[in-house]
Amino acid sequence: FWMHHSVASSMGTPIFTDMSQTDYMAVNFYANKLYIYAKPDNYDTNFQPSTGWNFITLTATGSSIAVHQFSNDYPTGRVFTRTLSSVPDLSTSEVYFAKSGWGAGRFFDGMLNDVAFFSNALSANELTAMYNSGAPIDLTSDSGNYSSSSSLVGYWRMGEDDSLTDGQTGISQISDASGNGNHATQAAAANQPTASVDPVI
Repeated sequence: FWMHHSVASSMGTPIFTDMSQTDYMAVNFYANKLYIYAKPDNYDTNFQPSTGWNFITLTATGSSIAVHQFSNDYPTGRVFTRTLSSVPDLSTSEVYFAKSGWGAGRFFDGMLNDVAFFSNALSANELTAMYNSGAPIDLTSDSGNYSSSSSLVGYWRMGEDDSLTDGQTGISQISDASGNGNHATQAAAANQPTASVDPVI
């Protein structure tokens, strides 16, 4: 996913959370650093988001987890890896964008764009291709070193073209551009964006 934070130093503002009552994983923005939560573990990546847009990826393979960050400051990317003490079962979990599932009022103060989930682990070369020097590619089509379009589980472009509402108005829905029908329900239709901001495809 791509993120652009609005507050230089903020506390308790999750980027997105994938959570159920018993198992969860989360990427969290706390005190101007990125943290990874995988119940019961809490990892400080020591990654400080760069000014402007950051491309963040989270890859879970077995009990290993890897976080990559690409940005103007890290154009070739940097990685944080850990071994989980337990692997959460997220098969029935809900997914939250820019909001924590832990309680009310815990929102991410910033912008998200091009959030995607894949059924397989992507290679380092694919991640670099997806960053594309700060210009996101269309993940529904293979291009260059990116070859995982068929593995997309969900792809939410946050208003790119008319993908937010499938051309409808007044609908509190962020459409899944992967074609799998995993549409997201927005909490407040009145706050629904009508067009994306940079980065754009």
